[in-house]
Amino acid sequence: MKNILVSVVGVMLSLLAFSQNFPFPMNESGYKYPYGIVPTNVSNDKIQQKFKAWESAMYEESGDLARIKYDPGNDDKTVSEGIAYGMLIYVYMANETNTQCQDHFDKLYSYYKRWSDNKGLMNWKITGFSSIASDGSGGATDADLDVGLALCLAAKQWESSSKYVYANEAETILKNIYNYETWSTNGYRFFKPGDSWNDNGNPCYFTQASVGVFAQAQEDLGFTTTKDWQKVYEDGHVYLEKSQRLGVWPNWTNWNSTYDPQKRPWIQAGTKAAFDEVTFGWDACRVPWRVAWDYIWYGNESSKKMLKKTIEMLKAKNWYNNASIGYLAGLDGSDYSSLNIPTDQRYSSGNVAWTGSIACALMIDSEHQSSLDTYNSSINSKTGQAYYAQTLQVLYMLTLSGNAANFFDCDGGSSVIA
Repeated sequence: MKNILVSVVGVMLSLLAFSQNFPFPMNESGYKYPYGIVPTNVSNDKIQQKFKAWESAMYEESGDLARIKYDPGNDDKTVSEGIAYGMLIYVYMANETNTQCQDHFDKLYSYYKRWSDNKGLMNWKITGFSSIASDGSGGATDADLDVGLALCLAAKQWESSSKYVYANEAETILKNIYNYETWSTNGYRFFKPGDSWNDNGNPCYFTQASVGVFAQAQEDLGFTTTKDWQKVYEDGHVYLEKSQRLGVWPNWTNWNSTYDPQKRPWIQAGTKAAFDEVTFGWDACRVPWRVAWDYIWYGNESSKKMLKKTIEMLKAKNWYNNASIGYLAGLDGSDYSSLNIPTDQRYSSGNVAWTGSIACALMIDSEHQSSLDTYNSSINSKTGQAYYAQTLQVLYMLTLSGNAANFFDCDGGSSVIA
């Protein structure tokens, strides 16, 4: 009898340890995005397979810490962006099968905290589990925003763990982001690219869906310190509209969003990096996904208008029903004919880092259903190479499938973002 009681108690504790309020897949529990559409050919089994492959290749532990490994040949490095992506993936993939998710989430967040700077935001590049990389000091805003979002979602998914009260952690991170990674210019409050500089803007750092959740979270979770996230949300759309060029976005801009070839004068002229203001490259490829995420959660008309321009570009370049878009140059041209895939970047044509993001743009309206299904089929059939594309692929698939839910709108809550 004693052994039976011990077993029963053990099972009950196990269930409590791995319980979650919004288990994957949300799309099988009746959840639907408030706006937009999803592909008709969604496969939750494929998402699970991609998730497990990603976890096996990228996740590494050391004691109570865990990291997401960087690209082969440089996999002794970890970037804060990867920690943030991992936390988002785990908060969405948690269920009775993926019982490791909360533990892994906590260990990634412990790594983030272990390597935080004096502003409470993670230094952006770390060598293994040992030290800050020589070029890795200071926070990176996109990573910090995603960590903030993941913590807000975790407060609804799990509420707390043996290590963390997620609402408290979220309040601290959001306060630090607002204080150190936003700034006022010409009456707008924009996101700086990091916590130590604000020379230029980066469109893929304007993660509007996250900002909407921040506004909801500080009310829903009862933060004692609140910030004007509504203004940050509205102003972010101003920046994104101004910085969009020929239907897509450049990697970097000046704060007026005008073309400035001297934007980063320390970069050697003639190099690929020197053309960041006119290339839809490795940074900017994520923007359509980010903008679409905002639309499917909040129905923002500015986001929809921008994505319509993206779709116009796809049609003009014969990519509307052909998932072969990749790295683009020529955003300083006057029309779509200037867009091209540079010879030295042609391996990126059809790369899932681009096609997965572009697919999300097609979620705005049912008239794009066939094209969306074509893109989704292509994404499901590929395996993203190395850290970046493989990690983004899992996040794109979660978004496309209807599984990237706003937990604050799933239990009777309502959006405070208009």
